[in-house]
Amino acid sequence: MMAAGAALALALWLLMPPVGVGGAGPPPIQDGEFTFLLPAGRKQCFYQSAPANASLETEYQRGANGGRGLQAVL
Repeated sequence: MMAAGAALALALWLLMPPVGVGGAGPPPIQDGEFTFLLPAGRKQCFYQSAPANASLETEYQRGANGGRGLQAVL
C-alpha cells in the first residue's frame, strides 16, 4: 500500500508544471486577466513572470470622483 501511495505522489509530482526560474515566483501565464480595486492614494504591486516576447495589454477605469490618473511601472 505504501508503494502505491509513493508511486501516485511521484506521478503527480511529474505532472506538475515547472514553477519559474529556480522555483521562484508564479509560473508564466499564456492568457489571463484579473481585476482589482485600487483605493485613492494607495499603491499595489503585482508580480507575474511571462514568456519571452510576450505582449501585454492593460486597461483602467477611473471612478467619477477620481481626480488623478493611474501611474504604472512595468
